Amino acid sequence: MKKETYQKLIDTVPNFVEEHCFWIYADKLLFDPATSQTRQNGHAVARVPAYKEVYESHEPEKAPFPPADIVHLPNQDKYQLKDGCTRTLAAQEASKPILVSDYYDKLGWNTDQWDDYQSEANDHNLSSPNTEEDIKHKIKKQIQHGRIKRLLGHGYKNHENDFVEGASKHFRYKLFKNSGKSLEWFRRRVRSALEPQTLVEYENYTKTTAFEFMKLRENFNGKETGAISNNEVWYSFRSTKHLNPNMIGYLAHRSVYDPGVKVNFVFWVSSLVGKKPEDVVRIRKQVKTWHDDMKPHFSNLGKLVFLPQIKNGPSADDLNKLIKAR
Repeated sequence: MKKETYQKLIDTVPNFVEEHCFWIYADKLLFDPATSQTRQNGHAVARVPAYKEVYESHEPEKAPFPPADIVHLPNQDKYQLKDGCTRTLAAQEASKPILVSDYYDKLGWNTDQWDDYQSEANDHNLSSPNTEEDIKHKIKKQIQHGRIKRLLGHGYKNHENDFVEGASKHFRYKLFKNSGKSLEWFRRRVRSALEPQTLVEYENYTKTTAFEFMKLRENFNGKETGAISNNEVWYSFRSTKHLNPNMIGYLAHRSVYDPGVKVNFVFWVSSLVGKKPEDVVRIRKQVKTWHDDMKPHFSNLGKLVFLPQIKNGPSADDLNKLIKAR
């Protein structure tokens, strides 16, 4: 546990140290790779030598750090370590006992409670705090393993925006409140972790697969986006944010330097988390309106096509065909 938690328990739980903490040697503690360590890259081993020196400079059974959290293993004289991996490794190297606490074990904590707590315990202001990779790893893990579904009382499907918001606030304000990251930062990471779930409802593309899909169906011989072939050029974009300045910039550039070349666009919605099919349809309409608005100003403006994405429902696309919008 971290220092703040330790002090709070001392202040609020009668005889906390005397009744819920004790000293043992590290050989009595078992590490479970799945449940003892919550960091993306394992133990913060870079801190072990410094922690070891601290243990070696303290008198026996005078705790230099807050207790590590443990769980009693049935029918054994050993314990499973739940938090405090770095200090346990350091105590082992120094051949010193380590202070541990079984308080939360006595409360009967379940797997979800321990999983949340481990990230909170690593949410230090100093020492070895959670890294960005630790945070992203925990976000992905809790979404994939159903922790967020159990916490919110519903899954992602049919509750898309509520799921993103509830998960983001859980990570920002409970697990990683000392991270210094904004709520919007957590929203972006939650959406990223949820992207695989959108593949049930939608097709998605990379820039490369988008270009190859269009190239095959338009019989375009250019080798890449922006390459001229048969007096036409294709550009791909995946967000309405790219309309200005990106797409307008391409049009303007070609009108000056390649005035006889038609400029075509292929579009798809890449950020699909939280979106319903009608949202995709609405965004496509926005792009068509933009294309119509540009037409009077750019004589070189050519085709506009959409990549098929919607897999189900009344708005479902034919996933083998381009949608020729203009």
